[in-house]
Amino acid sequence: SNSSNNNNPSRPSGRLLCAVYSHASMYDLARTAALTWGHHCDGFFVFGGDAPSVPELGMVQLIFGHTTQGRGSTTATTTSSNKNNESYQNMWQKVRAIWAYLHFNYLDDYDYFHLGGDDMYVIPENLRYRLSQKAMELREKGFDPEETPIFMGQQVPKGGRMGQGQTSYIAGGAGYTLNRAGLEKLVREALPDCHVDTNAPYEDRLITSCLGRIGIEPTDSRDPTTGEQTYHGVAPHTLFTTRVGTKNQKTKKKKRQSFHANAASSWARQGHPRDSAHVVGLKLGLEAASRYSVSFHNLFHPVFMVRVHTLLHRHLCPSEMNPVEAEQEY
Repeated sequence: SNSSNNNNPSRPSGRLLCAVYSHASMYDLARTAALTWGHHCDGFFVFGGDAPSVPELGMVQLIFGHTTQGRGSTTATTTSSNKNNESYQNMWQKVRAIWAYLHFNYLDDYDYFHLGGDDMYVIPENLRYRLSQKAMELREKGFDPEETPIFMGQQVPKGGRMGQGQTSYIAGGAGYTLNRAGLEKLVREALPDCHVDTNAPYEDRLITSCLGRIGIEPTDSRDPTTGEQTYHGVAPHTLFTTRVGTKNQKTKKKKRQSFHANAASSWARQGHPRDSAHVVGLKLGLEAASRYSVSFHNLFHPVFMVRVHTLLHRHLCPSEMNPVEAEQEY
C-alpha cells in the first residue's frame, strides 16, 4: 500500500518504496513491473506525464513548467518548460520532480527509496538484505545508519580505484537507492541549487554530481564477501554473455569493446571491499552477478519481465505448467 501516515510508531523498520518513471507507450511494461516485482516492495509508484494521478493506485502525473510542490500534492512538478516534456532529453527534470514528490509526501513512511525506469527489474528481497548488510557495516564503523546518507547503485568507475576520492558515478539503468537521510539531504540541500534549469538525459551523472557537492559519495554496493556487482545495467542474458576484449596480436591495440565490457574490466581492478590490498579480479558468466543481485536493466518487453520473474519465483508455476505457459496465464 502507499500509505502516507507520518510518524507512525507501528511502522516496521526496513520499509522500501519503489518507483519507476514511464510514458504512454510503455505503460504496459510499467504495469507488468507492478504485477511482478513491484508488489514485493512496501510501496510502489509509476510516474508519467500523460496519465491522470491516482496515488491510491500508484499512478502519479508529472506536471511540467511548475515550480512549487508541497506535502499532499497529487502530482510531481518540475521547473522545466520543455514543450516535449516526455522527451528522453527531459530525464533530469523528471527525476528531480520524482524525488521531490517522494520526499514531501512519503519521507516518514519509508526507510529506503529506489527509483529507476520501467525496463528495470528489481529483487526487493535482495535489496532489503543488502541494505541490512550496509546498516551493519556502518554500525561496525561507528556510524548511525539512520543518520548516515546512503546513495547506492551500479558504480561505474571514472578511473582509478573506487574509494580514493569520487572515482565513480551511479549509473541509472539498474536504478539507485537512497535511505531517508540521503533523500532528505538530496531534496533539502542539493537540488535547490544544483542544475535547476538543466534539461539533460544523463540524470545519473547529475544526481551523483549534486550529491557530491554536499559531500555524499556513492555507497559501495558490491557484495561484501565476493566483491561481485549487485546492481546490473544490463539484462541477465547480456550480463552472462559479456566478454572482455584482448589486444589484437598484429596491431597490439586493444579491441574495441562495449561499455559493459569496459566496465567489467574496470571493476576487475577494484580493491576487494574487505581487503583493498587485493583486487576483485574479472567476473564473467555466472560470476558476473552476485548471488544477492538487486536489479537488472533493459527488460524491454512484458513477456521477458514475466519470464525472469517466474524463473526467480518458480512457486508461481503449478508443477505441471512450464514458464512459457505461465507467461500466457499471468
